[in-house]
Amino acid sequence: MSIDYYVEQYRKLHEEKPAYGSGSGRYLPAILPLARDRKSQSILDFGAGKSKLAELLSQQLGIQADRYDPAIPEISIMPDKQYDLVICTDVMEHIPEQHVATILQQIRARSANCFLHVSTRLAKAVLPSGENAHATVRPADWWRAQILKHFSDCVVLDRKNDYFSAITWQASFVHKISAIFNLKFRV
Repeated sequence: MSIDYYVEQYRKLHEEKPAYGSGSGRYLPAILPLARDRKSQSILDFGAGKSKLAELLSQQLGIQADRYDPAIPEISIMPDKQYDLVICTDVMEHIPEQHVATILQQIRARSANCFLHVSTRLAKAVLPSGENAHATVRPADWWRAQILKHFSDCVVLDRKNDYFSAITWQASFVHKISAIFNLKFRV
């Protein structure tokens, strides 16, 4: 299936379930130290859904934070610029495996610095077509290998049976530990 088919499925899911795609704000405590580590002045929330994470980061850091999601009409056009940091939370597992490389290339084209949080299990949500909302369910090691095809590094911050979080740069010890703590005990 084409990527457009899946975008349309997610557009319908967002319409059917008003709260769907609004939860990534919970990652704010983990992302803040990482944004500070990169001295980020611009952030892109890639696959933002209905989340207010970009707005929260903008308020907390006093910076520019943009949102992009092809399934949300008002933010469906990818900004044509570079960012200090790209956030990609609970997105990659929704991408069919044959399109994972293309999406990682799109992210890398915006920044070499990315925070990714990827689920490694089936979703509770089902697409209007009847398919599980998580199109690519693979273990953390598989995802890490895919990320390394497009980024020079992939530092795993947290890993459990059903998800993993990683960054694509070597963060300072203090910022990395703060992010890890917030992922393990607050998210």
